[in-house]
Amino acid sequence: MQNGNYPILTLDGTSPTAAKHGNYWMFLGISLLILGCLTIAATPGGNRTIRAKEFILEDANGKTRASLNMLENLPRLCLAD
Repeated sequence: MQNGNYPILTLDGTSPTAAKHGNYWMFLGISLLILGCLTIAATPGGNRTIRAKEFILEDANGKTRASLNMLENLPRLCLAD
């Protein structure tokens, strides 16, 4: 994206489209993780039930990157940068 002859950058020097792509990949990864958990839980062969009030996804440094929980009887998915 450009404005005249000058590219538009964010405060950290990246383009806005780069930030969108980063969020896209994080959302895709979390979606695949949740789908994998649901697939394992739904696999026949015994009583495989996973019950939790909250699922938290952390990076290698222990920083919370995403959480899946319930808020007033509604599911809530929170993503963090």
